[in-house]
Amino acid sequence: MKLLRIIGLASMAFLILNACKPKDDKATFGELDLAQIAADTSMQTTIEASFEFVKDLPFKNSEVYSVVNGGYTGFKDVLITKKRTVTLYDTLGIITLDNERIIQAFLTDLDSNNSPEIHIVVEVPQSKLQYDRVMIYANQQWREVKMDISYQGLNPTGTHEWTTVSPFLVHKFSIYDKSDTTIKGNAIHYFKLKNNTFILEKSEATL
Repeated sequence: MKLLRIIGLASMAFLILNACKPKDDKATFGELDLAQIAADTSMQTTIEASFEFVKDLPFKNSEVYSVVNGGYTGFKDVLITKKRTVTLYDTLGIITLDNERIIQAFLTDLDSNNSPEIHIVVEVPQSKLQYDRVMIYANQQWREVKMDISYQGLNPTGTHEWTTVSPFLVHKFSIYDKSDTTIKGNAIHYFKLKNNTFILEKSEATL
C-alpha cells in the first residue's frame, strides 16, 4: 500500500516538475515556467488545483531538490525528490502531515558533509506553533530526524523566523506577555546537528 502511494505521488509530482525548466541563462535551474504550460489549459488547471506547495531548492549550484505537497492525497503527504536530469527525478521520501500546513522549505549543510538537510517548516493552524521537520541522508538512506523543539513556559505569538548561523540552526519567535496579548519580546533557540538529531544547544530571550 505504501509503495502504491509513493508511485502515485511520484507520478503527480512528475506532472508538475516535468514542466520546470530555466526561463533564461540567469534563471534558477528547475524554476516553474508557467508560460510554457499555459498553452495546455488542461495541464495548467490540473496543476493549480492539485498542488498547494511546490518549491525547488538548489544545492551548491549542482543539485536541485524539490518539495511537493497536495493533490488527491488530501494534502497530507509531502513528497521530497532530487532532480537527476531535466525530466527525471529520484523520490527521496515522504513526510505525512498531522493537521499541519507547510510554511516554507529550505536547505542547510550544518555538518559540512556535502549532503543537505532538507527543512520543511510546518505550522499547526490552531495554535500557530511552528515545527521544523527535517530529512537527512544517513546510514545509506533518507529519513526524517528528530528536533528537540519545546515551547514550554513560553507564550508564542505565531511570528517565527528560521535562519542559520553556522554551525547552528536558529529559531526566533515573538512571545506574548502572560497576562494579555502584548508582545513581550523574542525567544531564540539554537540547534546543532549531532548524531543525526537536532539538539537544543542554548536559548536566549530579549524582553
